[in-house]
Amino acid sequence: MPEGFRNGGAKAYLAEATRYVERFTDEGWIKYLAAARIAVDAGVLREDSGCFFSGNESIEKAYERGNAEFTVGKLGGAFNSRQEMLDIVKFVIYDNARPECEVCASARPGYRVYPHR
Repeated sequence: MPEGFRNGGAKAYLAEATRYVERFTDEGWIKYLAAARIAVDAGVLREDSGCFFSGNESIEKAYERGNAEFTVGKLGGAFNSRQEMLDIVKFVIYDNARPECEVCASARPGYRVYPHR
């Protein structure tokens, strides 16, 4: 059970979840989702039920794919530079480093939301 609910603070928990979602601007979400697509296409992340989790490939595969797509202009100008793209890809991969889909995991007893945050 999330910490906020254990302490009887459902409002506080929801406020924190809202702050987490609002941490990005629209431009930031475009970059985040473009980087997530790169990672999924490279096999570094998998997607299920709208959430991401660890795949089978190494992070270098995502870097290679992102570099290739950036070089040919396939990313539609989502990133200001190659380095920004690589930094955001790395962030997205580590932000979603969990062994399984969060929705599937939440169906089991004893599930904890984002244990690494």
